[in-house]
Amino acid sequence: MSEFKKAIELLVRLHNRLFNAYLNFYIWEAFQELMTPNVVGKDEAKKNVKAINNYREFFIPTISAHNKIFIMELAKFFDIDKPTLSISKIINYLGSNQKKITVEEFKKYNRKRECLSNLVKSYQGITNNCLNECKEKLHKEGLNVEDGKIIKNSKIWKLKQLRDQWIAHDQINKNDVNFTNV
Repeated sequence: MSEFKKAIELLVRLHNRLFNAYLNFYIWEAFQELMTPNVVGKDEAKKNVKAINNYREFFIPTISAHNKIFIMELAKFFDIDKPTLSISKIINYLGSNQKKITVEEFKKYNRKRECLSNLVKSYQGITNNCLNECKEKLHKEGLNVEDGKIIKNSKIWKLKQLRDQWIAHDQINKNDVNFTNV
């Protein structure tokens, strides 16, 4: 398998994970909005809360599950464990295979597409500027792609603490995770 094809397959897997996180967040958010008077109105919110309470054995775990899946999937996106597919692994893979992810490989991969000539015109390959911009944005949020470490008290660190200590594991001594002003 070419490095280009492997990169595409890894990106598709990572995209699917992020899309799953996105969907679960919006399902959870929709439930929150249904119960919020300043979003749906006082009377509608009251009716919705009553309906949810009538079937709370279903709705409460369902709402909670969507929230937890969102957090788990998002945390996996930024994971730093060696065997885990994550955004930092993709960036490092693309960087180390930059010279192999060429326009020619792009053409081969997309050879059956009708609009190939237009795609080839717009394809630029993987540039150092693009990789550095991604690394800078991730660093700003708390992930150092270069050394594979999460910066303590950053947004990503807090997400990891929430996932590790509160959702994936029920640790006895937990850090308080505060997302206020994040």
